Amino acid sequence: ALQGAFWHAVGGAVADPSLSLVILNRNFPPNSWDKAVKQLKGFAQGRRGVVPVAVVPRSEGRGGGSPFTLTDYAVCLAGVQGRTGHGT
Repeated sequence: ALQGAFWHAVGGAVADPSLSLVILNRNFPPNSWDKAVKQLKGFAQGRRGVVPVAVVPRSEGRGGGSPFTLTDYAVCLAGVQGRTGHGT
């Protein structure tokens, strides 16, 4: 099972019946998707459906450019700056 403060918070959110949408602001490389989805479904314990949706860049970012827009970066940075207890 995946462990740590992040997964503890996710488990609480997935189990909360008052929430209908949980957005995870985390980098999940493709090789971790199966394990992460199993963890999420375990948190749901059959009480609710789990439908993972990946947010991917609009382009491959070739030619020295970035595949993400400035808005994408701003949203990510705001999430990182809003974290507590991460030492960042």
